[in-house]
Amino acid sequence: MNTTWQTVWHSDSRETETLNQALERGLDLAVIFTDQEGHTHRHPIDLINLELNGQFSVRSEFVFLPAALLDPHFDTRLAHTIGEAALNRNNPLTLKIQSQMTYFTLFDNGKYYRFNDLITPSWLGWQSLKILAQTPSFHAP
Repeated sequence: MNTTWQTVWHSDSRETETLNQALERGLDLAVIFTDQEGHTHRHPIDLINLELNGQFSVRSEFVFLPAALLDPHFDTRLAHTIGEAALNRNNPLTLKIQSQMTYFTLFDNGKYYRFNDLITPSWLGWQSLKILAQTPSFHAP
């Protein structure tokens, strides 16, 4: 038995019937979203909240990401570090990459926040969002 991933909700259509069917069947869910900077994220869903008015939010499982990806100023600092290394060719370029645990809570209204945003509350925005359901597919031998 193989498994495939099927889109059950997409920010372009906002139809929720297929998502509701996936929830009723107890299928594993994952979220794929593109953030404001154009980075694409894919994570398993830990929790989904459906409201009576049809709105919802999803929370990803905890994930470990390079801390630099969670720093909005990382690109500037990296460019500065690489620039300094290029000027001083006698010293090798060394980057220390630390990981940080986080999760993403995404809302169907285009907003999201990360676990570390709870300390200093701030909303971020996503460009596109898909929810996928893992469905078994049977193939005859």
